[in-house]
Amino acid sequence: MQPVKPPRRKNLLPNIDAVIDRRKGQETVRYYHRIGKGKRTPLVGLPYSPEFLASYQDAVEGRTGIAMPALTRRNTEVRTVSTLIAHYRANNEQFKRNRTYTTQRGYSSRLRAMNRDYGECPLIGLTRERIRDFLDDFDDRPGSGLDTHKKFKILIKHANDIGWMNTDPMVGLKRPKGGSIRPWTEDEVEQFKARWPLGSRQHLAFCLFEFLGQRRSDVHRMLWSDINPRTGGIKVVQQKTEAKLEIPIHEDLLYVLDDAHARRGRVVGLNDPIIRTDAGAGFTVAGISDWLRDAITAAGLPLDCKPHGLRHLAGVRLAEAQCSDEEMMAVLGHRSATSLRIYTKGAEQRRLARNAITKLEQNRHNASPTRGFIFGELPKKEGNTAM
Repeated sequence: MQPVKPPRRKNLLPNIDAVIDRRKGQETVRYYHRIGKGKRTPLVGLPYSPEFLASYQDAVEGRTGIAMPALTRRNTEVRTVSTLIAHYRANNEQFKRNRTYTTQRGYSSRLRAMNRDYGECPLIGLTRERIRDFLDDFDDRPGSGLDTHKKFKILIKHANDIGWMNTDPMVGLKRPKGGSIRPWTEDEVEQFKARWPLGSRQHLAFCLFEFLGQRRSDVHRMLWSDINPRTGGIKVVQQKTEAKLEIPIHEDLLYVLDDAHARRGRVVGLNDPIIRTDAGAGFTVAGISDWLRDAITAAGLPLDCKPHGLRHLAGVRLAEAQCSDEEMMAVLGHRSATSLRIYTKGAEQRRLARNAITKLEQNRHNASPTRGFIFGELPKKEGNTAM
């Protein structure tokens, strides 16, 4: 008979002892609630079962000296991460009304993952140490870890607002570093265009990202009718921020659009998407992401060359052209200079470093600002100089 192994303490709720009972020739794991060296309170059922959570909550709140089976109590509700997520989605007005469709999809996707992985965890056992253990699983996925950290903060704030929790276990919990998307280099841009030359749909899509600096959720919806022939600009209503923009078309992009329009000829309708699938329909956000990922891989470029990195490249180019914050925000659609800095920090670092080295070179042949002298050349002073 295989020896019984109690679960790891990391996988149990706080202040739970797992004890192996070897009476009557059998090995059984029994669970108790115990704080320090205090009295043990037996718990009922297996970990995370309804009767176990009910008896654990009773023991923590001190309602009984001995945990009673859940069947003897009525209307006992054990609130878990799963019930908190359901309540937040159903009752939070900001989530339901004030978030755009794209943002809601991102929230829903993360909340579903958290419900799957942590849904059974009761709120009473949601301690700082336990959340830290959850986040440790994302060491190889920093972006997902940062997003999970953000959603835990939102959920716990909601739990405190509705009275389900009276503490904030996120206080003092260090925010994990998220994965950053880097801008493309100019060499990588040339490598992509060498693989996908003018005339290919991949080249057209790439140039829209490159010269307009917009997100996937906006580029895939662009229509020929969005181009204003009178002003030479293209209209964009950003799906994430609902910002309404009209961006002048860069002359290099204009050449690409003119070529694409000529190739399709009379087939092009004003309400047709600029980027089409093989079947002639418009792309979805996920569809254009997968399609561009295949094109990037076929060009022999690394995995960290992402479509969103072209938005970062646009920000870097604008900053290097010495555009003002207001000018860059008018193109990229940011509402604050703080969020804009994420996209221009590479150019800012290079500019500051270039200025520093220029000053250093200019100072190379300048005389030292301190006065030089040689011992023994100072004039003698009258009086006793003995020490």
